[in-house]
Amino acid sequence: MHTNILVLWVPTVAFAHLFAAVWLIKTLLLYDPQALSCCGRRKKRVGKVPGKSNALQKAGITADKSHHGRVGASVEVVVHVPAQNRRGHKSGELHTQQQQQQQQQQQQQQQQQQQQQRQRQQQQQ
Repeated sequence: MHTNILVLWVPTVAFAHLFAAVWLIKTLLLYDPQALSCCGRRKKRVGKVPGKSNALQKAGITADKSHHGRVGASVEVVVHVPAQNRRGHKSGELHTQQQQQQQQQQQQQQQQQQQQQRQRQQQQQ
């Protein structure tokens, strides 16, 4: 029996290449979703944030004025922006709204209990 080497070699090589391609694409997508962005998607340019650059410029100007011409003055500007949840509420506002709702519910429960006690007292008399 004579076995042609191509009968065994071609399917093995084809499977190996297919497996390697699938594994490479899966790995790239799993660990770096932007790695395949060159395949049909163009990267969008991200513009500068005008508010941040203006704040940094103003901070630099005030630092220059406050140091009376000293060179090398540096200022660090930290802008805290409250995070928003999925509904669009700021996290602090949502927390206070929840507290207000809980307080209202507690007040309603207390009023209902007081009314029930009054009714019991009236029935006993």
